[in-house]
Amino acid sequence: MPETDLNKEQNSASEDTLISSLFYLMSRFAFSNERSLTNAIALHLAMLEKHEDTSPQMRITCRRLRAQWLDQQDRLDHRQNGTHRAHGTGVGMQNIH
Repeated sequence: MPETDLNKEQNSASEDTLISSLFYLMSRFAFSNERSLTNAIALHLAMLEKHEDTSPQMRITCRRLRAQWLDQQDRLDHRQNGTHRAHGTGVGMQNIH
């Protein structure tokens, strides 16, 4: 999705809507482990990170979580075809507060 389209989408959706969508997508992933959901989660985290109403602390959290979800996507790809690309931030999912 082009950057301008992302900007339009992130400002048209409320911060609460983005957070609610993320909760839903993460819950679905927990039960299904569907690879396509990792991309949707990373996209929603990017939209929330850039949203005008998002606090600086939430932006940092979104950036870190987005990198971890992209890593998760790569791990799933690796299981399918033997490749892996690191997006790491040095922070494991268990270390996010």
